[in-house]
Amino acid sequence: MTLKSFAQLILLPAVIACNEEIPSGNNTTTPPVTDRTIEVSMPEMTRTALGAGTESGVSVVWSKGDEIAVIEGKGTEAQKHSVYRLVGEGGSASGTFEYVSGDAVGDVITDVVFPASAVDNRYAVPAVQTYTEDSFDPSSMVMSWTRSNPDEAIILKHDAAAFMITLTGESGQSISSVNVSCGRNTYVLTCKEPVTLSSEGKTFYIAVPGNNEVTDYTFTIFPQSGAPMVKTASHALNAGK
Repeated sequence: MTLKSFAQLILLPAVIACNEEIPSGNNTTTPPVTDRTIEVSMPEMTRTALGAGTESGVSVVWSKGDEIAVIEGKGTEAQKHSVYRLVGEGGSASGTFEYVSGDAVGDVITDVVFPASAVDNRYAVPAVQTYTEDSFDPSSMVMSWTRSNPDEAIILKHDAAAFMITLTGESGQSISSVNVSCGRNTYVLTCKEPVTLSSEGKTFYIAVPGNNEVTDYTFTIFPQSGAPMVKTASHALNAGK
């Protein structure tokens, strides 16, 4: 498949968080770690499972099985962390998380990171991500929270942004991976099975670090067969956009 084989390529920043509105129910103070459960919220327009489109962006909510890391001494040699998992099915921007494993940490929570796996990746956006239909890789949209006052509720903020790439094609055309490069860094969205295109279009989401400066990005689309397609664009993508 060559560049001309594509009927259309639409390349837009995906709006993942357009504001800093706090969801209802976030006015509670942070409970101590010894409770074994904690309440964690995120901005109204955020991550794990994509919800219905809104005028300002894409509404996103917690998903079943989501895990966060509760960290003590973040970034130091004495760092400790424990893993907490969402209780219930999810479906809203606020959730109760229950301790499942890890180190014992102090009574006062100082740092929380989503996903829990980000601890092993030094809190960076993962360079290799897995295609998820109509959404993004749940591990790719890194979020974090650091305490600023004693009674602060845990409301995560975004560290990543995301591109939404929509591809249309003729019957039988399929995509095996999508790369986004910026500077020396490349982020690879891999498809476990080739994704078949259609005239209606297929959407691919890929996360990159948030950056409020205009940055040059190179997008490389790899079809299952034929030559890759390359497109360049410049964007400023604030974290959460």
